[in-house]
Amino acid sequence: MPEPLIISGGYWNEGARRLFVTSGKSCQPLLAGLTRIGCLLVASGAVAVLCGWVFDIPRLTRVLPGLAYRKINIACALLLASIALWLLRSLHRGSRWFREQ
Repeated sequence: MPEPLIISGGYWNEGARRLFVTSGKSCQPLLAGLTRIGCLLVASGAVAVLCGWVFDIPRLTRVLPGLAYRKINIACALLLASIALWLLRSLHRGSRWFREQ
């Protein structure tokens, strides 16, 4: 297989095909917004499950009646994962918590 030919201006040429390669900066605001929405949805579901277990509300501990209970440890793990992802997305480059490799 021949090596791809890199042409200045961001074009990749292999035979007659051309593919324009961008840096993805135009998609970053959309992805950041979707990440935040996903974090909020997961965290709110986890908090609802935890409230269901703490206040003994069976409706909050099951997805549908007749299905298995959602466990406390899974709710805690999902809550911590959504917090970690939220913090990771909100850190700015150059801060002491952000490390590039």
